[in-house]
Amino acid sequence: MEEVPARRVILKSVASEAEKQTVLKSLLKKGGAGGDDETILLLTPEEFSKVFTPERIRLLKLLKDKPDLPVNEISKSLKRRREAVSRDIRFLEGIGLIKLEKHARLRVPKQVVQDITIRL
Repeated sequence: MEEVPARRVILKSVASEAEKQTVLKSLLKKGGAGGDDETILLLTPEEFSKVFTPERIRLLKLLKDKPDLPVNEISKSLKRRREAVSRDIRFLEGIGLIKLEKHARLRVPKQVVQDITIRL
């Protein structure tokens, strides 16, 4: 299976939507994030708790430890319904934390994040 290039994600804590807009404008003036291999997510504490649920954190840890598991095996390992795992995989793919690869009839999620940093 193909090696997925690792990315770095920086989670920047913001207190409100207004602060999020201010920080975003500042980042855009500076030319964005540090590079092509870096993503910055601006999250309020409420958004953070919705994005990084305990189930999603367990999923990310499993992908790091066992990178070639198909979705069915992941759901068995986590003792969760396949539909719930698939939904979390699509969500994490949507925000750029994982990439879903298809191999024959198998769907195999790959973690593309090497490092997650939280900035308060």
